[in-house]
Amino acid sequence: QTAPRALHRRTPTDVIFTTILKATPLNRYPIPREGKAAAGRLTKLTEAIETFRQSFHGKVICPDEPSYETCRSQFNRINNSLPHLIVQPTSVNDVVAAIKFSTSQAWSISVKSGGYSSTGVGVVTNTLLIDMSMMNGIFVDRKFKTVTIQGGARWIDVVRAVAPFYVACPYDCST
Repeated sequence: QTAPRALHRRTPTDVIFTTILKATPLNRYPIPREGKAAAGRLTKLTEAIETFRQSFHGKVICPDEPSYETCRSQFNRINNSLPHLIVQPTSVNDVVAAIKFSTSQAWSISVKSGGYSSTGVGVVTNTLLIDMSMMNGIFVDRKFKTVTIQGGARWIDVVRAVAPFYVACPYDCST
């Protein structure tokens, strides 16, 4: 008779990581590498990027462009991720267009706000990186006493924008 197997209790974290790994396989790299078939797929990808670029109002940055290295960099230099493509939207419509393009290419999405993730999770290899740095508006509505903050706003800018209205920020990490 065999000894009973020890039961492993699954924590919510186990479930989340299992779900993430199933949703985004790490070995998927849809950009073709070499050969005649790969050249055809690369041509289609290049055409798709150019079509996307024409309808996108922000910046579209490919790996062969000089600004690619700067845009993918983060405060945490340990993570040296290489996204397929970087986009810097200027509006909600641009964000929607980027998500649709990523879906059409079967790419996962990563989002970078300020690039200050302590673990470097804002930039991920083999994804479409949506860099929110150009959407950094902070809008204070005095009448309704609300503040609307876009995804690329830095916290120090938020603190400075609300200070004249004597509004307290729940967290002040002025960087």
